[in-house]
Amino acid sequence: MDLEGKIVFISGAITGIDGYRKIFASAEQWLLEQDCTVLNPAVLPPSGMAWEAYLRITKAMVREADVVYVLQNWEHSRGVKEELALAESLGKEIIYEPREVVIV
Repeated sequence: MDLEGKIVFISGAITGIDGYRKIFASAEQWLLEQDCTVLNPAVLPPSGMAWEAYLRITKAMVREADVVYVLQNWEHSRGVKEELALAESLGKEIIYEPREVVIV
């Protein structure tokens, strides 16, 4: 996967996910190593706005991105589903995070 020079939006579940900032930060670090520009919604303030306001911001990020990188465990996130629907309608490239087995 060649992401060099592309703008990549990270899409993933946030609401109700403990430690979501670390999950997004890890993805952001990996993406930066691919020499792309990263749009990370997990850097937004964790409270103070309505859910709909956050979604308007993330949809603006999707519009500016070349690629949407979807984190694992997104299937039950209404926000991710809306972001993906927008990305698909705009013809954006969508990449799903690999589900690799990690042996510790």
